[in-house]
Amino acid sequence: MCKRRKRDKEDGTECHRIKEDDIRLALQMQKDAYENKFDKAILFSGDGDFVPLPEFLKEKGKKIEVVYFENSISISLLRACEFKGFKIDKKILNKFFFREVH
Repeated sequence: MCKRRKRDKEDGTECHRIKEDDIRLALQMQKDAYENKFDKAILFSGDGDFVPLPEFLKEKGKKIEVVYFENSISISLLRACEFKGFKIDKKILNKFFFREVH
């Protein structure tokens, strides 16, 4: 479970940030690789902090692809992944995730 931390904004309002989600995702993918639960993983992130994850997964014989927003991808992450990635944008997100309910 990830942690939600309260933060105060400059205007005096509060917001919340999710913490530890990236490390928990990486640990779960490693655990699932050890337990042979998948052949290919799809990582939805462009964060270079994830570079060790595809390196580890490849050592375990797993494939990993990365899905990312244009202009927010680590070149090191692209190089570490099996497939060189798939760019998404707001149009794609709206098509698949933000549908109006009728």
